[in-house]
Amino acid sequence: MRSKHFWALSVRRPDKTIFTKLFSNVSLINKHKVLGFAFIRGVITLIESMAIGFKALSYSINEATEEEIKFSKKEMTISIIIAVAFAVGVFFVLPAVIGKSFSNFFPNAIVYNLLEGLLFSTCSFICLCSSASLSLALNIFKALSLFCNCDFSS
Repeated sequence: MRSKHFWALSVRRPDKTIFTKLFSNVSLINKHKVLGFAFIRGVITLIESMAIGFKALSYSINEATEEEIKFSKKEMTISIIIAVAFAVGVFFVLPAVIGKSFSNFFPNAIVYNLLEGLLFSTCSFICLCSSASLSLALNIFKALSLFCNCDFSS
């Protein structure tokens, strides 16, 4: 869990107890006002979130296995680069490439943009299904269908 000034981690240990730790969270954006501009703020927040995610993963592995596992700065950097490259590839490049291959069939720019948006949504849903539990993905799909007043249950 993350708030403006703290983040917390809870992990179930092998002896079935719950380990909880609270961490201070001082953002670079609060330290350096230059980093608070719109685009820069988003990039910094993404990097900070990924760093917190890797720290949380490291702590949870150490507590769940009762072994000390440390990631080097090099391993963390390589992992972040791979994660960003994967996200950009799946959510931006893949829909653009697939959409571009069908662009000759749609001379209208509006239809082409709708197709590319549909591909983006499809890629997002596939990633959600593969990374989260299927029941969570189906619940989200059901919530979207209720929001759109559509019935996809049959």
